[in-house]
Amino acid sequence: MGRRVAGVAGLLLAGAPGARAAERPVAAEVGGDLKTFFVAVFPYDSAIMPDDPAGSGVWSLRLKGRAGVGSGQRSLAAVAHLASVATAPGASAWSAAFGGANLTGAGAVGTPELVDLSWTLDGSGDLAWTARPDWLYLRGDVPHLRATVGRQPVSFGHGLLFTPLDLVAPFQPTTLDPEYKPGADAVRVDAFAGMAGQLSLVGAWAGGWDRAGLVAVAYAQDTVGVWDLGAMLGSVRGDAVLGFTAAGSAGSVALRAEGTLTRPDEGEAFVRALAGADALPTEETRLTAEVYYQSLGATDPADYLRQATDPRYAAGELWELGRLYAGLAGHWDATPLVGLDAFAIANLLDRSALLGPGLTWSAAASASVSAGLYAAVGRRPEESGVSAGIGSVPGGGLGGGAGAGSIVVRSEFGLVPTLGFVTMSAAF
Repeated sequence: MGRRVAGVAGLLLAGAPGARAAERPVAAEVGGDLKTFFVAVFPYDSAIMPDDPAGSGVWSLRLKGRAGVGSGQRSLAAVAHLASVATAPGASAWSAAFGGANLTGAGAVGTPELVDLSWTLDGSGDLAWTARPDWLYLRGDVPHLRATVGRQPVSFGHGLLFTPLDLVAPFQPTTLDPEYKPGADAVRVDAFAGMAGQLSLVGAWAGGWDRAGLVAVAYAQDTVGVWDLGAMLGSVRGDAVLGFTAAGSAGSVALRAEGTLTRPDEGEAFVRALAGADALPTEETRLTAEVYYQSLGATDPADYLRQATDPRYAAGELWELGRLYAGLAGHWDATPLVGLDAFAIANLLDRSALLGPGLTWSAAASASVSAGLYAAVGRRPEESGVSAGIGSVPGGGLGGGAGAGSIVVRSEFGLVPTLGFVTMSAAF
């Protein structure tokens, strides 16, 4: 939410050459979001787990601003979001198991920056504070064409629980607050034709100037009947990627399918694909189901930790360690102010799952409180001569590591401890 401001910025924009107030309305908005996350991890009995439960707090402040001139298909706008995150001590256990500050979705921790604009203040045992301009871009529109330059959210595809086409800074399903997609330093041009035709060209910096450090994607979509069809061709951190997506409906049920074929410079090509459906059984209830397959996943749980060393996990492109999954999510508006949520993601081959019940209370028009639980079902790991203390799978995925000794992983989600959380948010 923002409040409109008439001031110096508006006067400067109004004075741009050729701009007349009647034809090019000027507007500016400022606002923000303040969010707190209180997280507790409850370890299971294992040498790779902490001895006692641990808790921590994360505070997130996002300041937002937008200034623009013009409207509709002839406009120019500048958008800036400054995301700052303060983390209390005691976060090591749950941050290692669930991806640290990335779990909250605040601050886009770890997203590559072409120009390093982040800064950190170490509280020396107190609060550790990090700030980053998460969105910082200029967008211009003319008839049938849009260009966006700067740090911006980039998304493709229709997947919700699994996202094979979302290859630039994607969220994980366990992210507590997916309201704002992390910004990537990118240039994007969108061309529009007819009612639904679109061609998008995106170049994003992913850590370097060679193919392994860049993302270049061409994406085209159109509508045929009741189906939105799209195709993608790109180079993603050195991988050649061909993708497709389709979303439509059959009666009252929304359907979607999408997939990618990835051919690395080295190694075998692999496929990622999903099929999903959404339904509204009642006016207060929403259900989502997806089935997901990735041919590069491990089929033997003993190979999960080795699988996690693939650099695609460190980049956030992948989080699933196995090969075949099913996901189910639901929402019920119990009252006009209280909503109940739940999800389950299952590794169908090792018969483990992650369950996530939750509750949200809309305390006011711009404030809410949420609480929930991540509970794992699956065979716990076996260890021999392992030093205590949980480690992390590279990339902050769902998994664990250990000190000296050996560990026998018996299921993917069996590695994960129980985690409870409470979040509070307010917009201004």
